Amino acid sequence: MTPSSGSQVPLATWLGRISASLKAGRYREAQAMTVAAAALRPATPMELIELARRLLYFNLSGQMRGVGKRLLDRPLSNAAAEADVAAMLSMMGDQDQASRLLDRAMVVLGPHPAHLYNRSQMHLYAGRLAQAEADLRLCLAMEPGMAKAHWALSKLPAGAHGDTDTQAARLTLSRVPPASQDEVFLRFALFNQLDRAGQHAQAWDELVRGCQAKRALLRYAPEDSSRLFEALRKSFPLPTAPPEAGRNGQGPTPIFIVGMHRSGTTLLERMLGNHSQVSEGGELYDLPAQLRLAGGRHFGGPLDLAVVEQAGTLDFAAIGKRYLEQVQWRANGQPFLIDKLPSNFLNTGFIRHALPQARIIHMQRDAMDTCFSNLKELFSNACAYSYDTDELADYYAGYRSTMQHWRESAPGFVLDVRYEDLARDPEGQCRRILEFCGLPWEDGCLDVGGNQRAVNTASSAQVREPLHQRGIGAWRRYEPQLQGLRARLATHGIE
Repeated sequence: MTPSSGSQVPLATWLGRISASLKAGRYREAQAMTVAAAALRPATPMELIELARRLLYFNLSGQMRGVGKRLLDRPLSNAAAEADVAAMLSMMGDQDQASRLLDRAMVVLGPHPAHLYNRSQMHLYAGRLAQAEADLRLCLAMEPGMAKAHWALSKLPAGAHGDTDTQAARLTLSRVPPASQDEVFLRFALFNQLDRAGQHAQAWDELVRGCQAKRALLRYAPEDSSRLFEALRKSFPLPTAPPEAGRNGQGPTPIFIVGMHRSGTTLLERMLGNHSQVSEGGELYDLPAQLRLAGGRHFGGPLDLAVVEQAGTLDFAAIGKRYLEQVQWRANGQPFLIDKLPSNFLNTGFIRHALPQARIIHMQRDAMDTCFSNLKELFSNACAYSYDTDELADYYAGYRSTMQHWRESAPGFVLDVRYEDLARDPEGQCRRILEFCGLPWEDGCLDVGGNQRAVNTASSAQVREPLHQRGIGAWRRYEPQLQGLRARLATHGIE
């Protein structure tokens, strides 16, 4: 049976077939079935949750949004299931529908700690920091041992913290298993609190322990990153020249903002997102999703070695067309859409072939500031290289050499922008960036603090502030402790 005939088959049957196809390694078939299944109405709460999980797995954000809309268009049927779907919608960046679904579910469910935590994150992404704090404090009043709530609270602005919060985190830490994810949350929470209080020696101790605990939970192999960097340099440019002009598919012109995480990419997105012709998409995995589909297999992160090795056989026009179809809803009718997944720097060669109309802006930041900012950030499922200073320095060197490769193999396709220049001369740099994108100047671009759009990234709390230069040289408050990192960078010729 083909996906087009899915309307004649119950959703439960489709879900079973999707699972069977995935187990058999038929990735494309399973994805096509999931697209068909998204048009069907779940008969049970478990069907709804399983459908949402499959849509999330394949990064089918448009179809997930359609499911959310259908739920909101009818009376609440199962509050717990819809609350779970709300959390998944939030992960995909649809904060409006996610908030509405969760709010109506919580009328029935009441203030359960798990749902309070999820709602706090939706408030945070939308810039409602006071509401985010209130939900987290209520969450911790009901469940004092929720480690991730302590961590989330520690990331809110300075006014939200004090000795009481630090003591509460320490007490919780004394009760959790060592080398657990809860320990990781609490160590990073204590680092944030102590760092903000200026207690740098104690903060560093918590950061080291937190990074050690997190690294022990990961299966990251540094040699895999090295092989990927090397394969990109060998595979691109492809024997077939990229399109010189034109478009692959109908939709907005993508503006990819790439670089290392924590290099100022969100700041740039907020500036460009203030432009009347630009919509902010956030950190999207839509391009990696299309590369997974083209390669016929799932992989974590933005790219894997097998896809690079297949690069010469891929249908780039189809990749570009499907990408634009999936992100169309995020553009809100604007002619330009920002895709701010920093690790898409790996995919520059793929973007050049699949989306020749795209603009790529590469954010650069001082090496030590970039690496320190990565080291002190607890990421969800990204940046596995960032919890060990040697691995972090080695990855940073690979990133630097990869970006140099793109400059040499695709001159003019990527615009380099230094974070320090953007912070010190925002108007001059913004004019330069807009010219590269083919956009006219608008004064409102500089009003970063006034941009009220949702931000679903590690910078959610900070980006609500006006432009400032506090991030320049931030690593120096830990200069003695970071000498090992600095020395490791120096072995790669990086100062």
